[in-house]
Amino acid sequence: MNNDKSSLLPPLILLSGCQNNWDSYLETIYASFCQDFVISKPVFEDKRFALKRHPIIRGKEATFWHIISDWRLD
Repeated sequence: MNNDKSSLLPPLILLSGCQNNWDSYLETIYASFCQDFVISKPVFEDKRFALKRHPIIRGKEATFWHIISDWRLD
């Protein structure tokens, strides 16, 4: 039995794959976010995964910014 859960994840989207252009990278990962969470409306344990859409920041949902941000308390 294979317990490797990494096969459940999509491939990483790297900044270098967008020629190190931050704006292009941001739009690429946002498109992936929309496909995976907005369009597909995923379900986990028979519960629909809901997004927090507001506040909309720079045209993108609050959940998107939460997923891509690193908030550390040092």
